[in-house]
Amino acid sequence: EAQASRTALTHSLVQVTMRPVGAAIVDKPPASKRVPHTMTVGELKRLCQTLFKQVPLDRIRLQLADPSLPFGVPLDDEARELGFYGVG
Repeated sequence: EAQASRTALTHSLVQVTMRPVGAAIVDKPPASKRVPHTMTVGELKRLCQTLFKQVPLDRIRLQLADPSLPFGVPLDDEARELGFYGVG
């Protein structure tokens, strides 16, 4: 039973890579994390803030970089889950 729960959790995780582009953090390396596709944009912003401490939470802006699109998709609704934006 516990093994089944662990397996289900593992399959629900998605790999996200956060690439800093702001002037204060542009020299920081990208950070990759496995997160649930049900994580909200607001939760991901808080994760980014803990990783890139120089940027206040209210200044963090997230964009989905999809190679099939010519531009990034802003993740601007903090209540939406990542899956809403096609992450996962």
